[in-house]
Amino acid sequence: MINTHFRSLGLYGYKAYIANEAFAKALLRSTRWPDGITCAKCSGKKVRRIGGDYQCSSCRAHFSDTSGTIFSKSHLTISQWIIAIGLVKIGVNAVGLEWALGCQYKSARRALILIRAAVAQDPILQQLQGEIEVDETYYGGRRKGKRGRGAAGKTIVLGFKRRKSKDGKSMVKTVVIPNVKEETLTRAINCYVKPGSTVYTDGLSSYDLDDRYQHLPFDHSINFIKSPVIHTQGIEGHWGHTKPITKSRYRKLTKKNLPGICAENDFKTNHRKNPDFIKLTLETLLQFHPLNT
Repeated sequence: MINTHFRSLGLYGYKAYIANEAFAKALLRSTRWPDGITCAKCSGKKVRRIGGDYQCSSCRAHFSDTSGTIFSKSHLTISQWIIAIGLVKIGVNAVGLEWALGCQYKSARRALILIRAAVAQDPILQQLQGEIEVDETYYGGRRKGKRGRGAAGKTIVLGFKRRKSKDGKSMVKTVVIPNVKEETLTRAINCYVKPGSTVYTDGLSSYDLDDRYQHLPFDHSINFIKSPVIHTQGIEGHWGHTKPITKSRYRKLTKKNLPGICAENDFKTNHRKNPDFIKLTLETLLQFHPLNT
């Protein structure tokens, strides 16, 4: 029996699961029920096997390894899902995923949408606390005229970076916003930053925070770093890393797809040191319950 509790170094570490669907389902089962199989309906522990499925002795419900998860209505096998997760880690669009999985474009696109929707609900990003850098950037094609703030035809993304805290970890959260008006920025900061935090921004007047936060702005027109502490170089570094990669992968970035792409980038950045990204994402997908799958 293959060991399902190893530490992976990437897709190669999952070669046995990719080659054998039975092993892939065993991995899904051990990830979903690490302490033993329970009923998908009532969580009862008395379960008996019927063919390839199960029946609960308490509520008599029939269920399978994928019942109640996004995998139950998918045309992709669990092996294909493992490949998809591995390719998301290194970066892939729906066309590339279609080729890699040998499936229809609709199935590949749906898999990407579900993965991005699941990682967008990462609990570590519900609200950031501590020293937070805030800055916005602009996505859109090159055109004549003004660049940066005030440029026409651009989609605005607001970014938050929590500097390293006592646990030694930094966190990034990015969201698409309609404009950079004071009301919009204040609402976003109130939503994603806990009161009592220290917030670093540039000198844009719209960053007008109330006394619940310690706000330390600085003027970009004078210098990029006001002091060794007062700056936004961390979140700007995130833009410098993710924007070129994102733009090279997608010919056109729409306002509809950009939030999901941002969530994917955030998840990969925040869990970049996790040795087993595939299992982490698989656990996230198993806990995800969209309204329509």
